[in-house]
Amino acid sequence: MTEKKNVIWNMIYSLMSAGQSALLLLLVNRTLKEEAAGVFALAFSVAVFLMYIGNYGIRNFQVSDVHEKYTPGQYYSGRILSMLFMAAAAALIPLFSLYTGEKLMVLAALTVFRMSECAEDVFHGRYQQKGDLYLAGMQGTARLVICDIVFAAALLGGAALTLSSWIFAGVSVICVLVFSAFSLKNYGGFRPEFRGTGALMKETFPLFLNYLLIAYLMNVSKYALDHFSDDTVQAYYGILFTPVFVVNLLSTMIFRPMIVGMAEKLKSGDISGYRKLVRRQELIIPGLGILMLAFCAVEGLPLLSLVYGSDVTPFMLPFMLLLAGGICSAYSSFLNVCLVTLRGQRQCFYLTALTAAAAAAGHYLIPLFVKADIMTVTAAVYLGVMALQALLYMILHARLLWKREKLKEHHVQVGLLTVYSFNYGSFFQAVSLYRCIESLGYECELVNERFKRYQWGNLRLLYAFHDLLPSFARGMVAGMLPQYRTYLRLAKDVAAYRQSPESEDMESLTAGYDRLILGADELWSASPRSIRYTPEYFGRGISCPHSSYATSGCLFDLSDETLKAQVRDDVNSFEHIAVRDEHTAELVRELTGREALLVPDPALLYPWYVKKAEAPERPYVLLYGSEYDEVQRAFIKERAAELGAEICALGWPQDFADRFLDPESAEEFQNCFAAAAYCFPATFHGTIFSIVHHKDFVTMGNELRGAKINMLLEQTGLTDRLYGAGKEYGPIDYAAVEERLDGLRQKAYRYLKEALKSGSRA
Repeated sequence: MTEKKNVIWNMIYSLMSAGQSALLLLLVNRTLKEEAAGVFALAFSVAVFLMYIGNYGIRNFQVSDVHEKYTPGQYYSGRILSMLFMAAAAALIPLFSLYTGEKLMVLAALTVFRMSECAEDVFHGRYQQKGDLYLAGMQGTARLVICDIVFAAALLGGAALTLSSWIFAGVSVICVLVFSAFSLKNYGGFRPEFRGTGALMKETFPLFLNYLLIAYLMNVSKYALDHFSDDTVQAYYGILFTPVFVVNLLSTMIFRPMIVGMAEKLKSGDISGYRKLVRRQELIIPGLGILMLAFCAVEGLPLLSLVYGSDVTPFMLPFMLLLAGGICSAYSSFLNVCLVTLRGQRQCFYLTALTAAAAAAGHYLIPLFVKADIMTVTAAVYLGVMALQALLYMILHARLLWKREKLKEHHVQVGLLTVYSFNYGSFFQAVSLYRCIESLGYECELVNERFKRYQWGNLRLLYAFHDLLPSFARGMVAGMLPQYRTYLRLAKDVAAYRQSPESEDMESLTAGYDRLILGADELWSASPRSIRYTPEYFGRGISCPHSSYATSGCLFDLSDETLKAQVRDDVNSFEHIAVRDEHTAELVRELTGREALLVPDPALLYPWYVKKAEAPERPYVLLYGSEYDEVQRAFIKERAAELGAEICALGWPQDFADRFLDPESAEEFQNCFAAAAYCFPATFHGTIFSIVHHKDFVTMGNELRGAKINMLLEQTGLTDRLYGAGKEYGPIDYAAVEERLDGLRQKAYRYLKEALKSGSRA
């Protein structure tokens, strides 16, 4: 019954929306002169363009968010922000246009009207998301009926266009305020939540730009006519364009109720079911368009002339061109919804930007060179632009669906979500856990790190830079950028291990695993000094059973209650939780009340990389850290002199070192530790590498890494190896160290076996 009501009321509301511009233009054209109708038509179009700023393109994203990645309060807060942007954009129009007097005042009124619709739309999106689209249809229809009646009464009562427009806008605002009370009472959750709204606005920013460009595409022909002709021609064009709006809105009426169903099909992995929904619409839109073309070819112009009281019968060719363009536009609108549902908004924006550039060039350049009727030229360019957009969207939709099908076929027993590409410490902890999982009899693969580029601007730049840079030039650039050099060299080692397909859709990607292990490193962090906040690291969007191993929470601020609640829910999604340090265990305890198991870092758990190395011609002491103070430097120089060794720096150049070691591979990197006569690490993993290679070492503490280094030395019984002025350092009893490590490792193995076994569907 609800589905039937959804269809009926959505149809009624869509018909009202489709007919509104035609009805209002008719009222103005009949009661006032044609120049006033031209003013109203242009102002109406500009207000629609501004509405795209206010809506921010979020509606279809909100409706298809069937996992509720973002809360109603975050969508509400996002709409508040976007409406402020809309108001700011409207305030700038007088500074950059020739709009004055009546034209400016009418535009201001219609902008307020559209702002009320933007506010209403966020509630309508919630209704639709919950399967109650009929409520949006009922409320929207009631508002439009009331506003249109009041506007007609004002015009027929002799009010000027400006006053009538402001009355029209004021009534709309009142209606939205009244109806929103129902939304707040019955659907709740609309308390503003600005924390997390930034992530929403960032993720949907390509949608905003895309919809802004779509609004431009719909109206660029009118802007061009405003440049090349007068208000009378603009009024004729507005009349001819009316059926184009009708085709678009009627098609929207048909596919809007399908959005949730399409998202649900994709969520469940039913791609064939999704294709059936798409094919049905691909038949309906052309069929509807052909019927419209046939009817309008015979009766369209006489009917429009009769209704509007203006003779538009001489414009048959531009009229048919516009209708054909409208059909292409309607199909593009549907494909746009499909692309949003597939979360391809970023690629969609690129294609729309390309189309918009073609539209601007065509509408403003072609009339300068083609000596023909301006109306016909403008309509022909509009058709060409809309056909181009439809074609580009078709290609992108096919590609994204193909990638989704490939992901569905993808299956591996265990996925390992961690960092591994940017420094040697992260590489060895990742590969150590990878190899450990394989040693327990499971097939494993690394979850491709590139998914983070959609959230981290610096990674997006890195990958774009890397992909665009010719191979022969990468080495030269790496010579100037040490971090990029490390990335390039590690890429060769990473290639030896299985990586997942590249995907920004974590939900679909992780559906291909029996179990996902998150770990290790500072993944539960949110600081530019550490690993930045990444929702997926907290379990957000992961669709398979998942557990953590040796995860660390560093520099994470939970003073914000909204973020705290979000992280609590996400961390609770882990079936098993093992962390690397007591600080993170306390974080988990505070958030969830659960006790996390303390386990060693994977590089300490499974040191597969330890091998003997040939002794160098001259002994050396090894530095591995970014900072050494003057007292530490003096101590290192003294010990090197006692050993008759040179000082070699690894990872970070040091001005007091004799040489900088620049390994070409991960194996060469470990050989630097294996061959060292003495090690002076100032990092967590550098200390681990010194221990597993059974080296004499002294760790240099520092503010950033001090806590976790202290924890590591306590675990291994080596707290005396932390540097202190005046301390003496004797030989290390590595038999006792290995005994401690064996106990830690056995506990970790038991945990991993249980976590992997409970999640296996094999």
